[in-house]
This record gives sequence, C-alpha cells and structure tokens, in this order.
Amino acid sequence: MSMPISKAFMIGASLALLSACTSEPVQEQASEGAPIVECAIGPGSDYDPSCLAEIEGQVLIIRHPDGSFRRFDLETFESADGADDAIVERQDEVVSIEVAGDRYRFDTGLVSSCAARPFACGAPMTDPIIRIAARGDGVSESGKHVAGAVPGDVVQADGSIVRGPHHTQPPCRHFNACGGCQLQHADDAALQDFVTDRVVNAAEGQGVAIGTLL
Repeated sequence: MSMPISKAFMIGASLALLSACTSEPVQEQASEGAPIVECAIGPGSDYDPSCLAEIEGQVLIIRHPDGSFRRFDLETFESADGADDAIVERQDEVVSIEVAGDRYRFDTGLVSSCAARPFACGAPMTDPIIRIAARGDGVSESGKHVAGAVPGDVVQADGSIVRGPHHTQPPCRHFNACGGCQLQHADDAALQDFVTDRVVNAAEGQGVAIGTLL
C-alpha cells in the first residue's frame, strides 16, 4: 500500500533538508581495523593517510573520508566502477592509482592483508545484512558495509552475497556497471524502511520531534 501524498512529500522534503547532517564517517563505513591507504582526493590535493581499504571477493574498495568510495579489480587495479579509467603505476612494492583526479598509494601487501579481509580474521562465516547505510551500502550484523546488499541478504565467508526476500532484479541493465543509481536492487519495502530511517535519524540528530514530520 502506498503512503499518502502528504506524508511522502513531507518525508522527501525532510530528507533533502536534513541528509547533510547524517553522513556517516569513514570509520563507521569500513571494517574495524581496516588498513589505511594514502589518498589525495581532488586535483591538486596532497597525499594524506585518510582513506581505508576493504576487500570483497576480487574487488578492492577504497573508502574516502566523506564516506564515498571507489572500487578496483584486485589483480589489475583497474577501475571496477565502469565510469572512469584508472591510471595504474607500480614501483617496487608500491601501487599508485589515479582516477578522475583522485589518487591512491599503497603497498602491494595490502591485497593479502588479514585486516582487509575480516572473514579471514575470525569474523562469523556468515553475516546477515540488517540495514542500508546512508550512501546505499548494506550493513551487516557485525557492522561490515557491503556494496550491493540489502536487509535480508547474507554475506558468506568468501564475500559472496546470498540474496534475501528484499533483493530484487534491478530494472536497468547498466546498474552494476554505471554507478549512478545505488538502490535499484532493493524492493519497495526495503526502500521505504531506508527513507524512514534516514528521516528519523536526521530529525533526532537535530533535536526535532519526529511526530511533527510523520
């Protein structure tokens, strides 16, 4: 059953006004103890040890301080997002990557790091997804952020996702490669819970009584 227009409008307007107050820090979006990667975000920026790395299957995920991220093939370090090409340089044991003005630098030992692979460090062999984070990642019971997952999915030890009842087929065939849309794989129930949670958390964070919005 769809929400009344007035309630849907109020939720949408509230989300637009308050979303800037609820961005999750990168420490909350990457696995606890994840390796630090030197990065220079934006043209002309200097390298700073402020990005974090995760490995999911054959994908290296580098998370920026503002919570955004880029994905790279674990073997070639080419961009896995399909939007911009990566310039990859290797010198001794150091890999440097540049994508659309953003630069990253890390030791090749990162790809075998236990810290970047939380399941190899004694974490549960399966990890259910319980909510959707502010930027669209699924968040597991252990706190791990998993791109492409929704509540009801289960993350396996190898990083693969067993789809749950709220995981639907994206209507756009370019969804996995484009990167422009984040939640086409979530059904209506999961999307409604996501929007409601965003508004409630944003309002409570600003001391607004949620009863005045819903």
